[in-house]
Amino acid sequence: MFKGYKLWIFKGYVAINKRGAEKIIDEIYATLPDDINKAREFLKNKNGISSANQNPKIYEILRFLEDLLDKNCLVAPYTLVDKKEFEKLKEQLKDSIPEEIYEANKINK
Repeated sequence: MFKGYKLWIFKGYVAINKRGAEKIIDEIYATLPDDINKAREFLKNKNGISSANQNPKIYEILRFLEDLLDKNCLVAPYTLVDKKEFEKLKEQLKDSIPEEIYEANKINK
């Protein structure tokens, strides 16, 4: 999803392609509601169940990630961000993806 490059001169920071990360964030914002609905429909048709668990936390995490990208040093197309904060947000984002999408992917495989 997001890839950061370690920098030996800036220990504790990673370089992130800011435009690429912003594009991914925009795509998640744009497609998440459709992806959730498709996954729910798939689950309903596949095994007769549909989870009602919606996780609005994902939008909050995306906003934190956008803030992280904006508040740091921009070098060419890269922004330098605190490695620990970036990794924490990546994990939170991964953990906040709605369960319907994971379930539909598991069943579909």
